[in-house]
Amino acid sequence: MKKYLISPEQNQYKANMHGHSRLSDGKLTLEQLKEGYKERGYSVYAFSDHTTVRWHKELTDENFLPLAAAEIDVSQQGAENFNLRKSFHFNIIARDPEHFEQVPYDNKNYSIQYINSLIAEARAKNYFVVANHPNWSLFTEDEYLQIEGLNGFELYNCITANYGGALSFTPEIYLYLLRNGKRIYPIGADDNHSFCLPFSHPNNDSFGGFTYILADKLEYGGVINALDRGDCYCSMGPQIHEFSIEDDVVHVKTSPAKRITVMTGTRHLTTLPALRGETVEEFTGRLNMNLLGGFILLHVEDSEGKHAMTRAYYQGEDF
Repeated sequence: MKKYLISPEQNQYKANMHGHSRLSDGKLTLEQLKEGYKERGYSVYAFSDHTTVRWHKELTDENFLPLAAAEIDVSQQGAENFNLRKSFHFNIIARDPEHFEQVPYDNKNYSIQYINSLIAEARAKNYFVVANHPNWSLFTEDEYLQIEGLNGFELYNCITANYGGALSFTPEIYLYLLRNGKRIYPIGADDNHSFCLPFSHPNNDSFGGFTYILADKLEYGGVINALDRGDCYCSMGPQIHEFSIEDDVVHVKTSPAKRITVMTGTRHLTTLPALRGETVEEFTGRLNMNLLGGFILLHVEDSEGKHAMTRAYYQGEDF
């Protein structure tokens, strides 16, 4: 029987899951951010100003949904040069915007144990928790493996691509976590502060990374439930219209791409590269079901070198 992992019938809401306004260290007002993002097709924005969770309910309309969020950071102390310090940042997104508690923390109390205790407290207070800009944080793969309780992983972060000096797309860390048993969902985000270049400039820190959220309606509870189910994927540009599997055959439809690849928990994969100068939009391939390593996921790259990646779909559970 054919199983849709991403159905062509699902609504896909474009979301910036990490952004800053004048309420912390961003340059623009809430209203300016809403206007700029709506003009470019975004429906969801997690206003994750530093430290304090806020819900800007007044920005809600039938085509725009603000999420109640904040960014929390814990940094290593002692090194004279900040650029040598490990610094773990994570977003907390309230599942219930009408009833949430703040998560107090000591940003100088750096240890894996303390970070895990903060994540546990955020989870207990009903937050969806996302690790931010992994390479910028200077964590190794094994250090990330020690982090417990994450819901999401910022697979792409736009500001580190343009200004932060760190590699911004981190599939190697993400795949390492998946292959070592972490159940974690891919998030794309801007982390925009809007202090370098205006929206009109192609290299600004906005509109570069986003998350497509697959929900029935544009309403707070439905969007959060979709995130909790992993009905979302990270993108820098490509859109996935269909991802299905029937027996050992996968079928994919996307926006124009340079390469479509179905990856697994092992090196086994099936892929369709476009001919030079051309693009592909549809792919059917066959998998060896004994070589999946427990899961499959989809990676799409377009002709501009922009990527999209799904979560892991688990053999015996999702298909």
